Amino acid sequence: MFQSVDVPWTQGMNFGMGVNLLNGQIAGKAVDPGPVTTTVSAAGQTVTYQLKIVTSLEEIYNSLGISVEASGHYGLFSASGKVKYANEAKFNTQSTFLVAHCFVENAFEQCEGAMLTDAAKPLLKAGQTTRFQDRFGDGFVRGMQNGGEFDAIISIVSSTSAEQKSLALSLQAKYEGILAGGGVDASLDQETKKRLEKSDLEISTYQRGGHGDETSLTKDIELVMSRLKAFPAFILANPVPFGVQIASYQTLDLPDGPNPIDIQAQKEALTDYARTMLRIDSLRNDVEFMQLNPTLYKKPPDVAVLNRWSDFFASERSEVVTQASRCANNPVGGCPSFSFKLPDDFSIPERTAGIAGVWRLNLDGGGFSQWTLTPRGGNQYDAVEEGLGNARGIAVLEGTVSSMTFAATVDATTGRYTWAFDDSFTSATVTLEFFTVHTGILHGRLIKTA
Repeated sequence: MFQSVDVPWTQGMNFGMGVNLLNGQIAGKAVDPGPVTTTVSAAGQTVTYQLKIVTSLEEIYNSLGISVEASGHYGLFSASGKVKYANEAKFNTQSTFLVAHCFVENAFEQCEGAMLTDAAKPLLKAGQTTRFQDRFGDGFVRGMQNGGEFDAIISIVSSTSAEQKSLALSLQAKYEGILAGGGVDASLDQETKKRLEKSDLEISTYQRGGHGDETSLTKDIELVMSRLKAFPAFILANPVPFGVQIASYQTLDLPDGPNPIDIQAQKEALTDYARTMLRIDSLRNDVEFMQLNPTLYKKPPDVAVLNRWSDFFASERSEVVTQASRCANNPVGGCPSFSFKLPDDFSIPERTAGIAGVWRLNLDGGGFSQWTLTPRGGNQYDAVEEGLGNARGIAVLEGTVSSMTFAATVDATTGRYTWAFDDSFTSATVTLEFFTVHTGILHGRLIKTA
C-alpha cells in the first residue's frame, strides 16, 4: 500500500479532499485537514529551465513534466490541460521539434494534523471498507505545490532534415547563452532570422500562472525566450496550484483502516496502453505530414495508400482506448496486453536530399556558369546565376525534377530550365528552352560543388 504519491492538480482538489487514484476523479471529503503550513526555512523558489530537441511523442510528454508512469493510468487518456496541449502539437518524426520549458515551484504547503471526520468514521467501524472507498477514494490531499510553468513547442520544417536540425541547434545555443550569461537580450542574429524565414515554423505555448500582460501571446522565438527569462518573477507574485500530494488513509489514526484494493497491476497495464497510444499518435502524425508534404519525398506513397494507413491507425487507437476503459472498470481479467500492429506495407519513404547549395552548369558545346540555390521554404529555392546571363529565378522541386522560369540580368533573355537530378542529388541533366532573344533548346549537365 502506498504511503503518499504526487499527482497533477486538477479542478476541485483541495486539502482534505479524497481522490480516486485509478481515474483521477475527486471523491468526497473524509478528512479535516487542520492548519496548513509551509516547510520551515524553505520559502524560496525552485526553477527548472530546459530547451531540448525531442525525437518522440513520449519525450515531449516527459519534457513537459507529464510522466507516463505517474499519469498514464488516467491522465494520458484525458482531453484536458497539458495532455491536450501536447497532443495538439502534432508530433511527427519528419519535422524537427524543440520543447522550451520553465518550471517554477514556490514553497510546498501541507497539513500535518489531518484527522478523519466524524461522518467518515462509522463506515470503518461497521467494516464497510468498500463503501468507504467508493465515497472517499484511495487517499486524501495532504500537500499542495503552487508555482507555475511556461512551455513552448517549436516545430521546424525546412527543405532538408539537416537544415532543420542545424536551425534547432542554433536556437538551442542562443537560449542556453541567455540563461547561462544572465543577459536579457533575446534577439536573434540576422543570419538565423534569414534562415527561419525560409523554413516553416510553428510555435504553440502553454502557460499556468502570471497575470495580465504576463500571460500575453508569445508568437515568435524572441518573445518565447524573453518570457522564459522573466517567468520566475511572474510566478512569485501570481502562482497557481499545479501538484498535490495524495496520502493514504492508512497514515491517519483510524478506528479500523480501510482495506486497500490492489490497483498496481491496473496502473502498469494502463501505462503500457498509454505508451502504445503515444506511438500510434506519432505514426498518425507521420502519415498526415506525408499527406501535406509529398514534395519532400523521393517517392511519396499514393494518396489512397496514405488514407488507408491513416484509417488503420485511427482504428488501432480506438481499440487501445476501448481496452484501457475495460481495464479501468475490470482489474481482474480486463487488462490483457495490447498487440499493436502496423499495416503490412507501411514504411516511411526516403526524404529528398534537397537541391540547396552551389552548382556548376556546363552546357553542351561550350559555356558554363555557377548557380547558388537557397531554400525559400517548402519545395522552392531562390536561384542566382554567376556567368552567362547572370539569370535569376525560383526553382521548384517536384520529386527529382526541378523547373524554373528565369530572366537574365545582362539582357532581355528569358526562358525555362528543367533539371532532372540523379537519386543522390549530386548531378542533373539540364534542358534549357529560350523564350526571348535566343531560340532553340540547349542541353547540359549540372554538378554540385558545395
